[in-house]
Amino acid sequence: MQETEEYSFSANRMLKGILRDGVRVFKGITYARYQPFSEAVPERLQSGTDATASGTVCPQRTSRTNPSDGGEPLAVVGDGRLCLSAYSPEHGSNLPVMVWIHGGSFVRGGSEEKRYSCERMAREGNVVVFKISYRLGAQGYLYLPGSGICNLGLKDQKTALRWIREYAAEFGGNPQDITVFGQSAGALSIAALIATAQEPLPFRKAILQSAPLGITITPSEASGITRAFLRRLRKAPEEATVDELLDAQEKILGMKAGLTFMPMVEDFLNIPEQVRNSGLKIVIGYAGDDASPFVSKKGRLLGTFLGRKAVRHLTESIFSKPSEEYAARLEAAGIEVTRYFIGWHPEGNRFGACHCIELPFLLGDRSEWADAKFLKGMTDREYEDNCRDLVRAWTSFAREGIFPGGGILQVR
Repeated sequence: MQETEEYSFSANRMLKGILRDGVRVFKGITYARYQPFSEAVPERLQSGTDATASGTVCPQRTSRTNPSDGGEPLAVVGDGRLCLSAYSPEHGSNLPVMVWIHGGSFVRGGSEEKRYSCERMAREGNVVVFKISYRLGAQGYLYLPGSGICNLGLKDQKTALRWIREYAAEFGGNPQDITVFGQSAGALSIAALIATAQEPLPFRKAILQSAPLGITITPSEASGITRAFLRRLRKAPEEATVDELLDAQEKILGMKAGLTFMPMVEDFLNIPEQVRNSGLKIVIGYAGDDASPFVSKKGRLLGTFLGRKAVRHLTESIFSKPSEEYAARLEAAGIEVTRYFIGWHPEGNRFGACHCIELPFLLGDRSEWADAKFLKGMTDREYEDNCRDLVRAWTSFAREGIFPGGGILQVR
């Protein structure tokens, strides 16, 4: 694999990135900065920026929530800085733009993880791809509306999308043709961005992968979580250190079924007037055994009769039924929707077609997913075929608005 570090000339600036096999990679660009529990302030893109090293992810204790994922050393944690990375075909201009929003239960993960590399999508799909980080846990989703503290992580995502629209052309992208795609908490974030829209959306198309739309929150529940958090913190949030915030946060994780910290959106299935009949196109889907990694946390239950029953019930109640209801609501609002389903899994693998099953075929390379338990038993041919089919589907949707099926994708 040929790799060089060089300055890349854009429309108005010169940025130092990495050129690798026909794709320019720009890592760790600061798109905004923030003070504790305040809205982020966008950062301007500066000529001469060195974007050859990965940026930071937002404060957290560990990078993994899904026990089937395997492990990865946590990317560098940093406070006060919000990062994104960009992948651009070497000679492209005015290309469709895709924006990846990572998952992690709103408390862990970050776009700067190596396994979230988007080089393959940029190279094979001829698209510009950005991946963004945003504030997590209490720093992103503490609910104190009287103090202006609410949905700060979601606001970070909006800030990132505005930044990308402003600078997409610098990376060879078309700012008027943006597709967002996200998995799990990232997909739920997209639903939240739509549900809370008060102006035209900054994207034209969206792919929601295994959105846990069956997990909801009420103002009363969010207020209860805030009270429990503050009791353990014993000081004003903005006066606490990062370690104190994370310590208090860890003590209350799990006090609410599903997600403790999440966007405060009373109806994730809401379709505002600004979105109805807007020309927005949506792809939404799930995996047949989405819930299996979470059932696997319950000792030896996975693979037993009761375990299989639990996986079916939770997959249906959290992922499949709410996704179908959301798709129906979108269609009733004049929005074009394509549904997909993934039932593939390596033969004999006890996790089945589980949560995150599609990610290794879209992002990163095989070596970066080598420890993922849900891939045990996969053949080289299956890996190559799945990569081809999924990258083709995702990038075809970004370019042409058409989401083709085939292979492991059942499109309906």
